[in-house]
Amino acid sequence: MPWTRVATSLHELEELRSAWEHLYDRGSYTVFQSFEWNRLAAHCFADRLQPHVVCCQTGGGLALIPAAITASRGLTLLGEEMFDYRDLLWEGDEDAVRKAWEVLALLELPLSFHAVTAVSSAPWRGFELRPYASAPQVYAAATSAGQFVEEHPVLRRAWQKLRRLGAVVRQHDGSAADVLRWICCQKSAEHTVGMSLFADPQRADWLMSVAAADPAACGVFTLEIGSHIVAGVVTFLDFGVRRFYTIYYDRAWRARSPGNALLFEVTRRSLEQELDCDYMTGEQPFKLRLANGLLPLYRVHASAEQLAFRGQQFRLHAA
Repeated sequence: MPWTRVATSLHELEELRSAWEHLYDRGSYTVFQSFEWNRLAAHCFADRLQPHVVCCQTGGGLALIPAAITASRGLTLLGEEMFDYRDLLWEGDEDAVRKAWEVLALLELPLSFHAVTAVSSAPWRGFELRPYASAPQVYAAATSAGQFVEEHPVLRRAWQKLRRLGAVVRQHDGSAADVLRWICCQKSAEHTVGMSLFADPQRADWLMSVAAADPAACGVFTLEIGSHIVAGVVTFLDFGVRRFYTIYYDRAWRARSPGNALLFEVTRRSLEQELDCDYMTGEQPFKLRLANGLLPLYRVHASAEQLAFRGQQFRLHAA
């Protein structure tokens, strides 16, 4: 039976959990589309984003748009600046998607956010998709751990030199709150306040909360010499992919390239486990040096009129 629900509070989000998890489990999504990550984002950023999640079921499909209203009276998707990949969730025909856009268009607000992948562009038909960035990848099907090591002799030597100095890699899970908090604090001090995402303590709190929600899925790797952490990387396992969420290195050790060496070693270990590696948004040279593929990402923009047009498409189709 057709129905439509709009969630504007954490309590109402919980009422959509069943439909949300059903769509997530049946689709090809990233962890950024999971109910738990979105629920925690709605909680941690409640002072700057008002949830307006639309879920519609029609005779032929089910769709969910994890929308939110910004302080400047625009529409975006939940996740604030902490979600690299955005998307709506849906199954069946596009009637449910059109209906969800029709409901969202009633707000008469423009929509803008980043980023969707090229493979997820179908639900965004009719919107302006602008190139945003790429996410460097290492695909396990295209290389092996041994081949990867042979292809990067400079980093192999950098890692060997650090080992001779006594460096070891330690792996923690998401329950290592003290290590994770320490990395967030170091990241917040990397740039002038306001430039680093982690200069905002709410963003660090969000990262801590998602790590604690599923400790086994979170891998925190540290490169240590004695009692000193010279580099750290926070990762998440996501359906056969290790996503490298953030990386830190001690600038006093820059000449030894500890961050690059740690990225190299964790990638090697991941390939041994036949995991793909996703270095996430941004084509920085240190990522491109290791990657064997790029995932293009796009910015979505739609005026209030364009959202209304999507609603008109639904009404014409339904008629």
